[in-house]
Amino acid sequence: MIKKTHTLKFIPLSPWGKYQTRFATLLKTENEHFSPAKNFRESSSPDTSESSSTLHRSSKKKDIRSPLCRFRSRPRKGLTVTDLVTPAWCEMKYWYVLSKHGVQKETVAMKQGTRIHEKLESEIHTFVPIKLHIKEDKLGLRIWNVIQGLRTLRECGRTRELQVWGTVDGQLVGGKIDELSYQCADMNNNGLIETSKPDEIKSSTNKTPDVISIIDEDTSLKDLNKNCQSQNQKIYICDVKTRSVQRLPTEISFKPTKYQLMLYHRFISNLITGKLDIQILTNHYKLDPERTFSDLFLTQVCSLEESPLRSKSEEESISALVNYLPHIPEPLPMILANYNLSSLWHFMLSEFQKTFPDGVTSLSDILKAEFRSSNLGNIIGTKTFLMNDVDLTNYLNYTMEWWKGERAPLGVPANEAYKCKSCSFAEICEWRLKKVEEDRSNFILKREALNLKSAIN
Repeated sequence: MIKKTHTLKFIPLSPWGKYQTRFATLLKTENEHFSPAKNFRESSSPDTSESSSTLHRSSKKKDIRSPLCRFRSRPRKGLTVTDLVTPAWCEMKYWYVLSKHGVQKETVAMKQGTRIHEKLESEIHTFVPIKLHIKEDKLGLRIWNVIQGLRTLRECGRTRELQVWGTVDGQLVGGKIDELSYQCADMNNNGLIETSKPDEIKSSTNKTPDVISIIDEDTSLKDLNKNCQSQNQKIYICDVKTRSVQRLPTEISFKPTKYQLMLYHRFISNLITGKLDIQILTNHYKLDPERTFSDLFLTQVCSLEESPLRSKSEEESISALVNYLPHIPEPLPMILANYNLSSLWHFMLSEFQKTFPDGVTSLSDILKAEFRSSNLGNIIGTKTFLMNDVDLTNYLNYTMEWWKGERAPLGVPANEAYKCKSCSFAEICEWRLKKVEEDRSNFILKREALNLKSAIN
């Protein structure tokens, strides 16, 4: 009997890719020192600005700090909403990003998205440069912008790029909400729905049939605001995402955006109820909440308050009121009445209560993600879903285990291995190489079993 022999040259195509056995083994050996699966805190250097060559350099000293301590503790910035939701795509990739750059490096696609976001924001807000003199001025300016954003929401029915803060597991987290408005989200109140038919998009001038614009030529934003307020007085959160393809993301790809919107909802709810204290921010940034803002900062902000953009009818009403009641002194500019972080923060919380008069019930549980073309800026479609506190809490507890160093980062499962195709760390990712090795071993075992069965027969 002649025994059949087989020469193993390549691993059969698997979810993790097709690699020559020796090549995969060499890659694993070469990058063995950079092994987050064995010890996610190991690295050649604690410095987050290490170059890519550092990732391949052997190390004598191990950095045993948690990602939270290493990448998001002073003097570096604290956690952001992006930090918490990006691992929902792939923890291993974000680990490599942090180890190499310390922050997410801006890509061409991200720059295109930033350009579209800035264009949308400029449709509502006017940008005015402000000079800062002391550290407290910087946070003061952010709080002042939140106040102006809330006022814009009440007066115009919409605001964009609203800064919010919150805490997760005792850690300060910051983020910016793309849009808050009285515009009712498209929702059937039963769960997730999508509105898009990208295949029918033939040119940039043709709108997607299923993307409905509520505002027509004869309807102003203020008219829409009054109409929506008379219906339900609800405010809706929307996040704008850009895509290079003319189709909506899959449910798996949508997870980071889903958790991002839910986290915004939670942060807004806590600000409405006044659960976040200014002390948390000032302690984190090492600021004095009672220190008076600099004269330079106060003067600039006062000049903005004294020259607001008013309609003609508003100016006439104000003039008439002053003429009728000349003995009433002009109100003190808001910034002078709230000249430090502590008082300005409390004033901001009062603005939240004014904007959301019915408390958290004024904030809709319907969350919307709007997807736009990164090239043209046209709307591809939308996804809407309901806020789920239990789902959000479970996810945050899980991802914070990694941030706090309680477990190693995980790569994607086999059904999400398509993500590796576009990952710049695919060739050095230990998770992926381990899966390739497992596929190779399983293939060899199956082949040997087949050979044994053939030999017996």
